[in-house]
Amino acid sequence: MLRASARVLAAAKETTKLSTGLTGLAVDPNWSGTLSSLCDKALRDVQVIPEHVFYRQEVEQTMGRLKKCAEEMSLEQLEAEYEGLQAEQLIEMVKDELHLIPHYASWKAWEAPEPTWDDESVADLMDEMKVVNPGGVAKSFEGDVVQPQAAWQMAVETVGDAEARKEAAAAAAAAAAAAEGDNKDGR
Repeated sequence: MLRASARVLAAAKETTKLSTGLTGLAVDPNWSGTLSSLCDKALRDVQVIPEHVFYRQEVEQTMGRLKKCAEEMSLEQLEAEYEGLQAEQLIEMVKDELHLIPHYASWKAWEAPEPTWDDESVADLMDEMKVVNPGGVAKSFEGDVVQPQAAWQMAVETVGDAEARKEAAAAAAAAAAAAEGDNKDGR
């Protein structure tokens, strides 16, 4: 009788997590159910965003995969699949996404006008960027063949002020001119 109890206790000890080891983050004994229901909620909530929007597509893909993993995998398999993140951390990440979804929907970023790529706006942007940071973003593009829209997007994503956007636009124009020159040389 004692041996059977010892085996049961040993098995329970191996499969029961006592602590996350992270301050303020308690173990969720029902991690699978919690994660699955939160993913379901995220999948429902993101429906207010149009289908063509990249953010919605990513949320649907991520939450669908995470829900499937939560329902089909053991705790150890889930944590290994997500490169050492604990189930409780994944739960917190989904809660954060649930907080973001209504804000993203209210911002309606998908309705923003497309930027224009005319030479004048690129030159203006580059002038502003040189004033703010003479050796910054534009300098990093020198000698590289970068598509103008890609250079612009990289600068806009990494630097928020208008001055830096101009530098990126000029870098994009320089990259486009370099690419065009390469095309003429290769003929």
